[in-house]
Amino acid sequence: MRKIICTILIFLLTFPLISAHASYSPQFDYEASILYDMGLFKGTDNGFDLDKTCDRVQGAVLFIRIMGKEAEALNNPKNHPFTDVPDWASSYIGQMYYDGYTKGISETEYGVGGLTANQFATFCLRALGYSENALDWRQFKYANALDKMLELNLIKQNEYDSINSTDTFYRDFAVKLIYNSLFESGRDKQNDVLFNNLINTGAIDKDMYINSNVIELSTSEDIYALSRILSSDWAKAKYYANNSLSLESDMDRFKIPAKFSTDAEKVEYFQTASYKLTNDVDVVLDTTVPSDFTKWTADKFLGIGNYYHPFKGTFDGNNKTISMSSVNNHETHSYSADNIGFFGDTLDAKIIDTKIAVTSDMTVTSSATSDSLFAMGALIGEAQRTNINNCSATFTNVDFGLNISAETFDDYGYIGGLVGLSHFSVFRNCHVSLNDSSIYGKAKYVNLNKKYGGISVGGILGRSFAGSDNKTNLGRLGNQLYNCTVVSKNTTQRDVLYASIDGGTECTVGGIVGITYNNGLIKNCTVDITNGNISSTQTNETVSTNLGSAVGGIIGRMEHTGQIIDCNVKGDYLNITSYGADNYHLVGGIAGNAYGPVHRDVIPIKNCHFDGSGTSTLSVEVNTASVWDDYHHVGIGGITGYLQYQMYDSSVKNVKIINKSEGMKKLSGAGKIVGIFEKACHSNGTWTPGPIEVKGCTSSGVTLDTSSNVQITTY
Repeated sequence: MRKIICTILIFLLTFPLISAHASYSPQFDYEASILYDMGLFKGTDNGFDLDKTCDRVQGAVLFIRIMGKEAEALNNPKNHPFTDVPDWASSYIGQMYYDGYTKGISETEYGVGGLTANQFATFCLRALGYSENALDWRQFKYANALDKMLELNLIKQNEYDSINSTDTFYRDFAVKLIYNSLFESGRDKQNDVLFNNLINTGAIDKDMYINSNVIELSTSEDIYALSRILSSDWAKAKYYANNSLSLESDMDRFKIPAKFSTDAEKVEYFQTASYKLTNDVDVVLDTTVPSDFTKWTADKFLGIGNYYHPFKGTFDGNNKTISMSSVNNHETHSYSADNIGFFGDTLDAKIIDTKIAVTSDMTVTSSATSDSLFAMGALIGEAQRTNINNCSATFTNVDFGLNISAETFDDYGYIGGLVGLSHFSVFRNCHVSLNDSSIYGKAKYVNLNKKYGGISVGGILGRSFAGSDNKTNLGRLGNQLYNCTVVSKNTTQRDVLYASIDGGTECTVGGIVGITYNNGLIKNCTVDITNGNISSTQTNETVSTNLGSAVGGIIGRMEHTGQIIDCNVKGDYLNITSYGADNYHLVGGIAGNAYGPVHRDVIPIKNCHFDGSGTSTLSVEVNTASVWDDYHHVGIGGITGYLQYQMYDSSVKNVKIINKSEGMKKLSGAGKIVGIFEKACHSNGTWTPGPIEVKGCTSSGVTLDTSSNVQITTY
């Protein structure tokens, strides 16, 4: 007989049900069927009854089962003071009270009324290790528990909207929150905590689950087929009209649940399914398919997912190697928005244990005919609300980048070793290795007529974006990067991460992230470069702005309540440099530009360290600056070139700071710790910014070499 814990999540099997609301149609029967297949959910004699509601007692019983404590509750009942609990549930409520999960609604009443979404979300968060009493990011407030699950990517935005749209808490919602809690990690966890607990206690058979519910990809042909299935409808129509394969033959490669009958339903299933790579594979990424798609052949693919059909499922790379090459060294794009990578676009997805090895030069050249945005990464072009765990990209003797040639139009390019552009995603334990290789972006803007445009390059992520301004994302973390590393070992000195623009308005390069906007977090990340340059070149700006060129060992530009914590940069013959004419040029060992406002409860730069090994330099070289005004500054600092934030307990050592700039005025400076230190930070109109100060920061073995009238700051 299976252990009692095997009954975990046999949801409300013997519970009295509350009547259904006629207007509600269940949305998560697929998740219920998965739990049913795993032996965890039996429903009722009438089926799943997902349109029924449940109360606080039923929710408590379910929570004890999720925690794996049903056996203890039934075999060793605990006392509780509540007089309103039905006899059949007394052991469960006693266990809840004994473990401190509930205090009831009074000294003698547990409260047997209706269950709310925040109450059930509270149960799930507690099961994952979060607490109302925690002193760090694990803390959540009961009244905002569902919001916390959204922040942690434990639920998707559309799921949140659906659950939050009614005061009634349905069994359907409980199934979804349980399912996501089982298969989605807490932010600091490597694995699916509750799911693994069920495996370890023998409640479920992992191999049986994997074999029955995950699509296995074993060949490059499987990956190409998936790429075609998730391509845009018009691309599929062109492809299948000019090749011997069909949509049906591609989908027939995989097992599809019988309940999906139409092509549209099947495509949606493939978008959200779980996949596991079972072998090393070689893939050829084709980024040059012309608009008629007649040259898209079966031995090439465009990446999995796109703007029209983003990948929304789970992909387990199983630590197999995906060797990715290009059709030829230089490709041509002419579309208004293209995202290039093994995954083109992801949305509410989970990518784990995936290893990309880029084996040939991969350069995309754009000559767009409308305002454009290009995002390019070896793993993902553009990621939205995606969990990326234990993923890596290795570049050996290759150049990986984007060339933009734009006339009249705004064009932006975001290039990262793993991901080009990301919104509200979480990166954990990701790694990029550059061996005699480069990641870069270039742009030339012609006749822009005061238009904007720019390039952002990062070792892990090109651009981190979370909302259009710092009010829209108040109190919620944007993109988060934990324990990520970039390592570059080169036989001779070379550009490793670089951006170059002629015209346009901004050019940012960082060892981990090129630019972050609104509440980005970079924690415990490391950059280690030998014989390499992180650099930016900007000339002929088309609009005077406070953007310009920003280059840093961890990040180029951090704006609006970003955080860099416990990060390290180590360089041996590492040069971090900004070249050009006009505009801003800001360089720092950790951050080129750290720009406010910042919430008063946030310390943006803390415990970060740069070690140049006595062979590295931080430098700016600006020639023929025609105008120096409020938008034209040079700042070089051992930790940050420009600071409008707090910075605590950080250090720089063994590096030479060099300034070669002509005719500088206004806010321009070089310093061993900070280049420009602006103490006046404006409020964003919603909250008062914190103090701008430097505490506990040190420098040693740092020399200043300036050839112009640069201000030497006190730090």
